Amino acid sequence: MRALVLTSQLGNGHTRAAEAVETAIACSDPQAVTHRLDLWSLMDSKVADALKDGYLQIATEDPDVYEQLYHSHTWHQLLGKEPLPPSFAEVLDRICRRWFPPNPGWLAPRTSNMDQALLVMLLDMLTGRSSPKPDRLIRTGVLMWIRALLLRRLKLELARFGPDVIIATQVYLSALMNVVKRRGDFRDVPTLAVLTDYGVHEFWVQFGLAGAYCVAADSVAESLRARGVPRKRIHQTGIPLMPEFSNPPSQPEARRQLGLEPGGRLVLVTGGWFGIGVSEAVKGLMECALDCQVLVTTGRADNEDVSMLKDLARRFPRRLRLIEWSDQMPVLLRAADVVIGKPGGLSVAEALACGRPLIATTSLGGQEGFNLRFLEQHGAGRQVPLERLFDALYELLSSPRELERVQTRALELGCRDGARRIAALAVAQAAHRNKGGARWAMREH
Repeated sequence: MRALVLTSQLGNGHTRAAEAVETAIACSDPQAVTHRLDLWSLMDSKVADALKDGYLQIATEDPDVYEQLYHSHTWHQLLGKEPLPPSFAEVLDRICRRWFPPNPGWLAPRTSNMDQALLVMLLDMLTGRSSPKPDRLIRTGVLMWIRALLLRRLKLELARFGPDVIIATQVYLSALMNVVKRRGDFRDVPTLAVLTDYGVHEFWVQFGLAGAYCVAADSVAESLRARGVPRKRIHQTGIPLMPEFSNPPSQPEARRQLGLEPGGRLVLVTGGWFGIGVSEAVKGLMECALDCQVLVTTGRADNEDVSMLKDLARRFPRRLRLIEWSDQMPVLLRAADVVIGKPGGLSVAEALACGRPLIATTSLGGQEGFNLRFLEQHGAGRQVPLERLFDALYELLSSPRELERVQTRALELGCRDGARRIAALAVAQAAHRNKGGARWAMREH
């Protein structure tokens, strides 16, 4: 079997899910060949960096705009059928000035290839730099040109690898794949859409993915059914996690592995891939009267937040321990009593798999809004403003019975074999395709 995994390296959730599925496929079929295709590899590296930079600026500096863009008809806004939010236009202008500034000499080029030229042309139109009244026809043409380039490169990757099954852990590359299929290419190759949040982005349905959906919970399955997706195409597998989550250690064993005292309360603060927004929470924990030890995963970030955390660790060496990077998240989660972190889909799934409630002090909205609502509705976590965090933690940690109740609820909600289920489905669909005598071929034009 040859399995192509479509994902995106923006953040770490999609790639963690992709890695979990790949690992599970290798365990279920040692002869299988997997290949991971990242969305950003289909474009110029400078264009990819500029777009990632813009995404992070919007997500971290203007979450209200991010929420609006996540749920709105962004495609209509890009085409000029609806106005762009002013804050979004400002971010686009900053991206253009930072990555593709005008050159002092009019003969000096701002860009070095077609990808960069198309992006700059689009940004100039979106920000009104090229014309105060953007021409919708020209804008549409630029967007179609960009999409055509991405589709061509995707088809080349498909032709090069020749997959028996396609597994998508990110919606935009999945949407491109569906366009390829609608045009008649690779239509016999089964596609699995792996939703890595506790909600449904409209793109998963809007682009009519012709395959199976692997979802985190029954509420997500119900949301798909309400949007017209047939029941038989929906599989409640859980979010895919790495094998070590299938049998996490007990709390005493986890603390022993980390060299921690077996007693006392322990809070784990997860910094995420970008280390966003943890320093203020940790600072408050160190300065409040709450009697607990704090572990902090800082991710791979190197910024002011991490510098502040290092200063705090020097001031409070017995109460604060920083972990720059660890592939033993089940051990860290099981050692803790409660988790403070960003409510990303994989972070929530990992906490629940280890039976730990998650408290979020910030949320980007969008998919994180889905995840928070899931936690709150099932009593396994919630969002708490930073100024209320320490009271909320005190209430929970000072009540052993309530702490045990929410931990038990989290463990009941957690799914520890999602990757295995998805791998089994992928293997079965690929086998069914090959058993029927299907042969991969790209239609000649």
